[in-house]
Amino acid sequence: MSRTPPLKPQASRKEVIQALIDSGLWSNDKVTRMSVIGIRGYYQDTMGKIGVNDRGIYDDAVFVLSPTCFKSFNFNTDPSAYRRGRASLDSPQVVKYVAGYHGYGRSSGHNAFRQASDVVVHRDSKVGNGKPLGNGRFKDSSSKRFWINLHRGGRSTTSSAGCQTVPVKQWDHFYSLVLSEMKGYKQANFSYFLINGPIT
Repeated sequence: MSRTPPLKPQASRKEVIQALIDSGLWSNDKVTRMSVIGIRGYYQDTMGKIGVNDRGIYDDAVFVLSPTCFKSFNFNTDPSAYRRGRASLDSPQVVKYVAGYHGYGRSSGHNAFRQASDVVVHRDSKVGNGKPLGNGRFKDSSSKRFWINLHRGGRSTTSSAGCQTVPVKQWDHFYSLVLSEMKGYKQANFSYFLINGPIT
C-alpha cells in the first residue's frame, strides 16, 4: 500500500477552505493573514480502510492560505502507530506555530515549526500527562508543553509520535513557502487550523 497519494490535494478547494475558516468556529483574533489548514481524513475514503482515518499513511491534507497564496500538500495529522499514551491533536482546534527546530529543548536539529500555544490531545488508552479533561483528553500549558510540532515526515513511515508531518519530497517546498509567507506578512507566528475531513 502506498503511504502517499499519487496527487496533491485539490487546489480548487480554496473557497471551501476559506469558508471553513470563516465559519465562526474560531474568533477573528485566531486568524493570521497567512494560515495553515490541516484536514484530517481528507483521503479516508480513497486510501487505507474505507471510511477510516488510518495511521501510518499520508491520508490527510494541508493547505497554505493567505491573500496571495493557496498551495496544497499531502500531510499526516496522526501518530504513525497506536501506543499507550501516544497523543493525537484533538480536532477541530487551532494551534500557534513558530519557526524553530524539532526535538525536546533543542536549539539545533532539523527545521520545523514548533508549538507555541496550549493544545488539547487525545491519548491512546486514555493514559498521559497534562490537565485531564475526560475521555482520554489532556491539555498542556506553557510550562509543560506536549511539543506537537509540524515537521518533515519519513519515507517509509509518517515519522510521527503525535506531530503533524509533511512527506519528505514535499517538505522543502512547504517549509520555504511558509517562511516566505510569514516574512511577507511580517508574522512572527501563524495559526494552524486542524479540521476533520473529508470535506465536500
